[in-house]
Amino acid sequence: MSNNTRYKIMQGTYWMIYCMVVSFRVTFLNGRGMGTTEIGVMTAVFGVIAAMIQPVFGRMSDNDPKLTWRRMILCLCIPMPVILVLMMLIPGKLSAGIMMGLLYLLTCAFMPFINSAPYYYEQKGETINFGMARGTGSATFAVLSLIAGAMVKQSGINAIPVLSVVTVLLFAVNTYLMPCEPMARTERNGSGKRSAGVLRKYPAFTVMFVSCLLMMTSHNMTGTYLLQIIQTLGGDSSHLGVALAIPAIAELPVLFGYSYLKKHISSEVLLVVAGCGFFLKSILFLMSGSVTMIYLAQLTQLVSFAVYASASVYFVVENINAEDQTTGQAWMTSTIVAGMVIGGLLGGYLFEHMGMRAMLICNSIITAATIPTAAVATRLARIH
Repeated sequence: MSNNTRYKIMQGTYWMIYCMVVSFRVTFLNGRGMGTTEIGVMTAVFGVIAAMIQPVFGRMSDNDPKLTWRRMILCLCIPMPVILVLMMLIPGKLSAGIMMGLLYLLTCAFMPFINSAPYYYEQKGETINFGMARGTGSATFAVLSLIAGAMVKQSGINAIPVLSVVTVLLFAVNTYLMPCEPMARTERNGSGKRSAGVLRKYPAFTVMFVSCLLMMTSHNMTGTYLLQIIQTLGGDSSHLGVALAIPAIAELPVLFGYSYLKKHISSEVLLVVAGCGFFLKSILFLMSGSVTMIYLAQLTQLVSFAVYASASVYFVVENINAEDQTTGQAWMTSTIVAGMVIGGLLGGYLFEHMGMRAMLICNSIITAATIPTAAVATRLARIH
């Protein structure tokens, strides 16, 4: 089996884990008696830790050739099945919150190493189709969303950790079978010395980091409280499964075709497009008066998160030096985690104290700010 195929399996199984641990965490914790504010606090605590350790892990990997992306992923996999089994055995909302928080932290920590794998193989002379692989991840996410939504409605919330154990084991076995040798310093194009902080060293990246953080704040504000939004409009967990599957399917044309897109449009321009897509999505959410309208809003994933998912990875590849690649990917993926913290806390507060409409108005304001910020980053990238 080629490394290109194994990388598709890696992305596919990773996004199945993400579907269970991140997208269905609110469903699980609600089932254990945890309220919206408590879930927001849990997400914030573990999200801050995750956002802080991602660049640290990335720098460790960049500085030590023995800490390859493969080795880091396998180490992060080890505690996950144990935690998932304990979740089913230990009752109570506090223990559930802590264990789900740990799973969330570990799941987010995988991202920079998964995104660094194609760069490693390309340095070895093997082409990896990132867009096709990421599209595979969206497809498996969509299928599992539908399955999980139906299973939770039929069998209860313990379906979530059961499905999670299976996906983690598949992910770990596939990663173990992928060849990865430590890269020599010459291959990394660096001397091994600790470089200046990525945010200080690359101004265009720093501004784009802010824009992506705003995008992910919006993405996670609606994503975290999607179940509550759907329930407000008369839906349930089965509708949530459909609402999660729709954007995952909508992503596929862009992700599968990204290798063509990047030949004609730069990654920074595509990130401006993504900002516009998130703004459109926020407006449709604000206008929604039914679950069907939420489904329609979720279709805008085609021009929002789908574009962000690939363009943000390639923006790092194109604008950050080889010796800082894993660190750069870690900073970029930390926008997802930091966005979840900000979106979770801010969205939860607004939802509980001011209502759903106030939260969605705030969401629209945030997305409006992503467009000029990304445009400034694009200008800086072209100057430098």
